[in-house]
Amino acid sequence: MFSTEKKNALRFLSIADMSNISAEVFSIVYSHLNSRDLAQCIRVSKTWKELALPFIYKILHLGYLHVSLVKMLLRLSPVERDPQFYYGRFTKSLHVRSVLDLGSSPDATAYTQFTYMIDSNKSLLKIQNVVPGKNVRFALVDRTTDDFNFATCYKHRATMVSLKVEYRKISFNMGCINGDQLTLLTHFNKLTQLDLRNSCSPELTMFDIRDACPHLVTLQYWSKFDIPDLTTNEVLDEEKYRIVNHDIKTLSIAAPSMPKNFINHIAKYVTCDANALVLDIFGNNFVQLD
Repeated sequence: MFSTEKKNALRFLSIADMSNISAEVFSIVYSHLNSRDLAQCIRVSKTWKELALPFIYKILHLGYLHVSLVKMLLRLSPVERDPQFYYGRFTKSLHVRSVLDLGSSPDATAYTQFTYMIDSNKSLLKIQNVVPGKNVRFALVDRTTDDFNFATCYKHRATMVSLKVEYRKISFNMGCINGDQLTLLTHFNKLTQLDLRNSCSPELTMFDIRDACPHLVTLQYWSKFDIPDLTTNEVLDEEKYRIVNHDIKTLSIAAPSMPKNFINHIAKYVTCDANALVLDIFGNNFVQLD
């Protein structure tokens, strides 16, 4: 949704004589809008769209699926190719997300072990996400796909932005990687997306995760345990948790039950800036908000 300042700026445009507003004024307004607001503006009219395009395409983020499409388009003849990249002339910054996807590979076991063993200073220098393979079997029966995946991601923690963690044990021990798993998460300095499934700690809360990963934009947290009422009360007494976290845009929490004060906190301090919020109570304890 538009902020108050953005609404006032757009209200000015709506009541003014559009024919007398210069492109420079539009540029000033558009420069203060995010991509979501710009997407709404281009639906107003052809003029608004043409003036907004330079701002929409100024910064592009390409995931691995987009990269495959771009490669395919680049193989076309110039006559077919050039129209596909017409708006590329507006692009000032291009960010390509580097993902190692082993999910559908028939050699996922070998690749998983290889990525764990290689020197992180020489290979996969810009890797940002690792999608683990399915039905992977290892010679070490006490090691799982999740163990190898976390160890591999930890070795490349300097560039990782997305991570999935199966929190089955508090302490992680594999090779030279040892310590409390939540503490190890603090070493992922660029992490913005985290999917954590908790099946070992009844005391773990969203606040612990947020302390460990302060730059998260997307957090998916599943717990087999109730959100702890006593711990939540103690945490919410701290001033820092009453400050709105503007970074988290997508939040999903699932647990058998959630205390009333926890849900009220989410409603008051998180929903202000979140684009998507899911609270999944899959037990039988329901609450009524204040």
